[in-house]
Amino acid sequence: MTAKTGFLDTLIASSFQVDGAGRTVFYPWGVFSRGVIVPTEALRDRLRALLKAHMFIGIPVVAVCISVFGWLPAIAVAAVEVIAFWFFQSRLIKGLKASDHRLTTPRAIEKFASAASYWLLGFFAVLSALFAAMGLYLIAIGDTAWGLASAVGFTAITALYLYALFVKATMPSSRR
Repeated sequence: MTAKTGFLDTLIASSFQVDGAGRTVFYPWGVFSRGVIVPTEALRDRLRALLKAHMFIGIPVVAVCISVFGWLPAIAVAAVEVIAFWFFQSRLIKGLKASDHRLTTPRAIEKFASAASYWLLGFFAVLSALFAAMGLYLIAIGDTAWGLASAVGFTAITALYLYALFVKATMPSSRR
């Protein structure tokens, strides 16, 4: 990744790996799926564009739905968005050869950490910690269910960003 790498490129970096034979392997659902070998750069670029669109459009639309309409409508919108993403992604990867190369969680975090800047990882660690603190505030004012979910969820996300910072700091400088 270069200094001009965008935020969305950083987020999707771990979805693509290079196997021992030098082939590009795409993991449609990250560590939860088997990888497929992407035979051409053109197809890799189309998959990257689809992932970027999914994140650039889908995530903000769901966030706006949460703010305007509440959680239940937002969950329905998210389900429709994920199904649409699955449909288009499935069409692109249909018939591709499965890879023997498995994506592990530590490898995905390492790839993400190497693509992200220290600043970005630190910013999101602090932001996640603030959201965890807001969850504690919700518990304090009596909204126990949402508060507990926020506190636990964002604490876990904070831990992942801190772990990614640790991984980045301890990896050889040639891979940062």
